[in-house]
Amino acid sequence: MLGSSEPHYTPSKVFPALLTGRPVIAVYHEASPVLEILRRETHARVITVGDDGPGERQVEEIAAALRWAVTAPVRVRSESRDDVLQAWSARTLAGQLARVFDDVAAAQMCEATLALGQA
Repeated sequence: MLGSSEPHYTPSKVFPALLTGRPVIAVYHEASPVLEILRRETHARVITVGDDGPGERQVEEIAAALRWAVTAPVRVRSESRDDVLQAWSARTLAGQLARVFDDVAAAQMCEATLALGQA
């Protein structure tokens, strides 16, 4: 999985890739928020790059990660891993967005009620 030179970039495909249980090689900016999740995964190898981009060190790390991926076993899904990823699931994120909409709608209803009372 290749990231971006942008520190804030978090690709949506990280989570489905982790759920497969297959070995994952991830190359991301050293400030990417996805690193916290990837580093907890034993079936992921993380290589970071800075603002100056990849260098010789990353080439060696990528080569070592490729050698590892060829021999690494596929992991069986585990509930503990699913729990970690649950915070980033579509269901959880949609629920958070729905709560924001509910809060906005409730605030608008309060304002409308107050406006009617003053009329």
